Amino acid sequence: MIKSVLLVLGSSAVAASATLVFVGRTVHSSPFQMDVPYGSAVRTTVDPANVWSWHHEFPHTGGTATTVDVLVDIDGNNVMDTEHPWLRVMITDIELVERYSGPRTAWILDGTGKRFAVGGGNNYDQGPVNHVGLTSPIVLPVGSPLRVMLEHQIGDCEVHLIGRVVNL
Repeated sequence: MIKSVLLVLGSSAVAASATLVFVGRTVHSSPFQMDVPYGSAVRTTVDPANVWSWHHEFPHTGGTATTVDVLVDIDGNNVMDTEHPWLRVMITDIELVERYSGPRTAWILDGTGKRFAVGGGNNYDQGPVNHVGLTSPIVLPVGSPLRVMLEHQIGDCEVHLIGRVVNL
């Protein structure tokens, strides 16, 4: 009887140790799985087909404000891509390049009004290039136009916009 009890205890100890080894392996890999949620471990690069950029040189206008239209047209129909309710046009980067010192402000305008401003020149101490990478991109409403307005222009300067068109 004692031999059978020792045999049962020995078998349960072997089973318990085997279970501990298995659990130990599972716990060893679980911190990695907890830190990386399912489906987000693989990052893909941005599809170059959705990235757009716009570049415009503003000539000297004697200090008056100048507004120009921006056309984001990925599908090539000469209509702003905000016409589609299943697409969103986003602005992710804005750059103001100035050749001469002087205060100036570039405004991003959409159908709701002024959305964002980038300043440059001697009053802003930014240097000849002021690049803003937006943490939260500007998303244009459906049917909205996009314009850039340059205020307080003294000399020639350039405005560059970079963005994406994404499906919902």
